[in-house]
Amino acid sequence: MLLEFMADASHELRTPLTIMKGYISLANKNSQISDSEIIEKLKNESVRLEKNIESLLTVLEFESIPENVLEPIDLSNLLKHEFDEFAKRELSREVRVEITEKLRIIASEELILKLVRNALLNITRHASDSKIVSLKLFSSANEIVIAIEDSGPLREQQSLILEDYIRRFNNNRAAEKGGSGLGFSIMHSAVRKLSGRLEIFSSDLGGFGLKIYLPTNID
Repeated sequence: MLLEFMADASHELRTPLTIMKGYISLANKNSQISDSEIIEKLKNESVRLEKNIESLLTVLEFESIPENVLEPIDLSNLLKHEFDEFAKRELSREVRVEITEKLRIIASEELILKLVRNALLNITRHASDSKIVSLKLFSSANEIVIAIEDSGPLREQQSLILEDYIRRFNNNRAAEKGGSGLGFSIMHSAVRKLSGRLEIFSSDLGGFGLKIYLPTNID
């Protein structure tokens, strides 16, 4: 999995570098492109490159976390605070929050927060301010479920196959909207470290849905 991610990440690192080299070459050839346009392009691609590097380092950081740092966490309280903060930042949206109380798990608070914040960032980038957002935490069978949904709408022919978001860089990815294109790879890495799994689906609200399943590993 890590090797697959590294292959994807190397592609995403090369792309902005290639564009930057191209514009530097144009500048050296005294092209008709203005200096201000070249500077703006270089600035945009340098920001993209920085985000890609940050994403790569985040995944490598996850992989280096030893199992013995996992500890009991009050997931209900942790996510209640996180969801409340999201609602305060997104005042133009209707944010619906449903949290089952007293759900605890053996995990890393850092991994949980990285996982949830990447999912919420995906909504911020792709769902307009007027869209409804549903944030839920509940238990099902032997798992704890974090469900994050929006009212969309989904783009035409938008994939609902998880592997498309983890292993391929295509129009489903976030790069064109300010992301690194590695958000789902980051979430996938974090959830695997927690022995969980991801599921994406078409939400009943009309948009994109993501469920994060974590094992019930504490009495």
